[in-house]
Amino acid sequence: MIIIPSIINLELTNRCNLECVFCDHPALKRTMRKGDMPVDMLEGLLEGLGNTPVYELGLVGLGEPTLDKLLTQHLEVISRYRKLFTRISLNSNAVPMTKAKAQMVLASPINLVTFSLNSTNRASYKELMLFDKFDVAVKNIRDFMQMRQESGRDDLKISVQFMSSRLNATDEMQELFSEYLTEDVIVYNRHVFHKPALDNDQEHLLDQTSSNGDSRYPCWSMYSRAYIDIDGNVYPCTIGNDSYRENGSLLIGNLADSTLIEVFNQQHIEEARRRAEDGKLPFSECEDCTIWSLLPNNFEAKSGKWVRTDQDDIRLAELDRED
Repeated sequence: MIIIPSIINLELTNRCNLECVFCDHPALKRTMRKGDMPVDMLEGLLEGLGNTPVYELGLVGLGEPTLDKLLTQHLEVISRYRKLFTRISLNSNAVPMTKAKAQMVLASPINLVTFSLNSTNRASYKELMLFDKFDVAVKNIRDFMQMRQESGRDDLKISVQFMSSRLNATDEMQELFSEYLTEDVIVYNRHVFHKPALDNDQEHLLDQTSSNGDSRYPCWSMYSRAYIDIDGNVYPCTIGNDSYRENGSLLIGNLADSTLIEVFNQQHIEEARRRAEDGKLPFSECEDCTIWSLLPNNFEAKSGKWVRTDQDDIRLAELDRED
């Protein structure tokens, strides 16, 4: 059975302008190659999908997409393949989102923008992001919301997320954007899962998700999501892309050797899925991760194994958000 990812996340750049305490970028940037995804690599990736429809193409990775020096060319390529995707999304921390870049996004096929404000007040922002850019980010988000209204892009949805933390409050976030909030422009509390970056003295700032003792079912990310970094390395989950990169066992292939669909079905990932269905860890890096519990359980237990059901849910709820 050929498995097609429902969500493809592209790291168009791994450049970033912040030092978030919950992100591995500050540590990884010391050794990784910094740059942007080659345009021909993006073209080859999308061409390799053929006519295969994919639910979402997400412009998100270890970097800040609006710092992509090739963003204009990348969006031109994506435009030619827009019919393959129901949703084309972009995640941004909003600090570099100038009005010129906002106009570029609004003129593109992107139909969901998620702003990772992550904090609901200036003090929280400085604690979590290690920069005093809260007011800049809020202004840029509000400007984007206003420009979206004026552009008539009613099809483009906006989400603003904040981290689940004692430092943040839902009512503060709602007040910041109250005049723009509708069914299509929302704020939400983002679940935080355990990851390597949280193994430090600042992890107490965030409310980490627990699996609540549930029996560990196979992580649906291995069946539904592909994360691709600027060098064409493919990972089946955000932990692989954002935390371990090419040094971890979560690297399942590279686009220089195969199409994405071929990589997503080659031996390394197939063996990992079989281990998970046998009730074992698919990859060694999965041991402390809790993201599996935030994703849907599309399996049922039969004779000591996990067997896929007929229903394949992509997420527990849209954007994994908590209203």
